[in-house]
Amino acid sequence: MREKTERDDVEISVIIPCHDLEGYIARCLQSILAQRYDREKYETILVFDSCTDGTERIAREVLSSLPHVRYETVNVGRAGLARNAGLNAARGRYVWFIDGDDYLTDRDAFRKLTDKMEGARASAVYMTAFETEGAASDEFAVWRYFYARSFIGEERFTDAPIDEDWEFTKRLAGKSGYSEARLSGKLYHYTHPREGSIVTEYMKIYRRSCGENKMKGELS
Repeated sequence: MREKTERDDVEISVIIPCHDLEGYIARCLQSILAQRYDREKYETILVFDSCTDGTERIAREVLSSLPHVRYETVNVGRAGLARNAGLNAARGRYVWFIDGDDYLTDRDAFRKLTDKMEGARASAVYMTAFETEGAASDEFAVWRYFYARSFIGEERFTDAPIDEDWEFTKRLAGKSGYSEARLSGKLYHYTHPREGSIVTEYMKIYRRSCGENKMKGELS
């Protein structure tokens, strides 16, 4: 399988961290392939983190027709650190972190985001709305932001097991010179809840802990 990485004038770097997403990754990548955007102008960076299923095989098959694809393999067990690996490899003017179990719902998502960014000359474009199965806000989720790579600079995600993206987006928003353009319209589908995801498992533990504490309070 070829990894075509010759040109350095791509506009968008799409970074996707992946851990055991064989039931979801094809849908995500097909939504990228469906974009009405010059394929020479964006690169897709897949970061496989400790995958034990068919995620990598499926991803390589789906993306075989794209001219700019990079594959990174890490063993870090943290979404933030996997994103860092993708960010270190990125060459685009703009960066969009997409989760591999989510997908794009608008075939003009790339164009709308770049048009908004260039029209506003902002540091980031923030998507004010998205689609999802369950109730979710995820106000500071990193996939809601489309960044100028130059503004990100040397900033990187921490190794926190959860909410590392919230910490990252808030830190960038606090940097000197930060400006944000807002984009309405639903371009993105957030798959929530998803059985086995870090957030879902964390919430199970949190709710269980809250229930146990409540029970202890009632018995005391």
